[in-house]
Amino acid sequence: MLLVTMALAAEPTFEVRPTGWVQPRFTWQAEGAEADTGFGLTARIGAEAMAKSLPFRARVEVNLLPSPSLQDAFAAWQPAPAVAIFAGQFRVPYSLQALSAETRRQLPLDAEAVSQASFGRDLGVMTAFRLPVAGKVRAMLDVAAVNGEGENELGNLGGGVCLAVRGAIVPLGARERPQEGTLREPYLGVGGGWVRTTGGGSLGDAEESAVGVDVQVAAGPVSFQAEYLDRAVSEAAGPSPEWSSRGAYGQLASFIPAPWVNEHLELVVRGGWSSPRLEVGSAVDPDATVAIDAGVNLYAPEAPASVHDVKLQLAYRHVIQLEGTERDDDRADVAAVVRF
Repeated sequence: MLLVTMALAAEPTFEVRPTGWVQPRFTWQAEGAEADTGFGLTARIGAEAMAKSLPFRARVEVNLLPSPSLQDAFAAWQPAPAVAIFAGQFRVPYSLQALSAETRRQLPLDAEAVSQASFGRDLGVMTAFRLPVAGKVRAMLDVAAVNGEGENELGNLGGGVCLAVRGAIVPLGARERPQEGTLREPYLGVGGGWVRTTGGGSLGDAEESAVGVDVQVAAGPVSFQAEYLDRAVSEAAGPSPEWSSRGAYGQLASFIPAPWVNEHLELVVRGGWSSPRLEVGSAVDPDATVAIDAGVNLYAPEAPASVHDVKLQLAYRHVIQLEGTERDDDRADVAAVVRF
């Protein structure tokens, strides 16, 4: 009986916090678009565990809908306040927008440059360095080595390795987590990423190299961010010649300066250019496009840190084909987010 009482009174070693989010959506697609008009639902659930007296934490997140799949799954050790080491599956440190959680973005669709030229999650290790000055983090550097096989691929069939480096200077202080928009305080971040993937083994000698630069600014109700991404692919052992995928976007948003709506209603506009496959030696990509996105966000919370947790998004995308046959790829999205 005494042992039971002591066990109940003992403080737990780990604190576990459940996480998750649900995003219902309705999408309208023009007749010429590839996707169909209709309703959709995305749902995820996960957990974060933190040691009470040790510098360890872990995170697991699982996609439930539209299909079950593992997302984040990593453990982190922080041997010093300015250094953390991650092992498992995590987002490859490269694109600013891709590093923001899907629910913490200002438009329901990614910029096409990010969709086509960025990297998702991968399995490996990463060391994160932070430079604190006067009580705030002023610079960040993430260095990762991953399989380069993509999400939920446990093996390394290509026999190669993917190295990723991302750095950012944040002179006014870093945010707790990557996210888009304003937190109602001045913010400036200038960053860039570099990725090099070397293939080999059974998949031949395919190689990739990517470079990206970005800027993110916020002041009061206004925010702006922009990126340029360039991802080059060499398929020396395959039938295709060398090609590259490149693009850029700029995204401007502001809350409406009027009573009540200045805390809850945000207007967003984004212009982006994308060239998904430009063959070496060719001056024209027949699939190059310019996409213009406009949206309205209605946020339920007033607290800036949690503004993305409960929101309703309305957005419209107009696509202009730069070369080749003109396509009607316009679409409209209505999406809600509830995060816990």
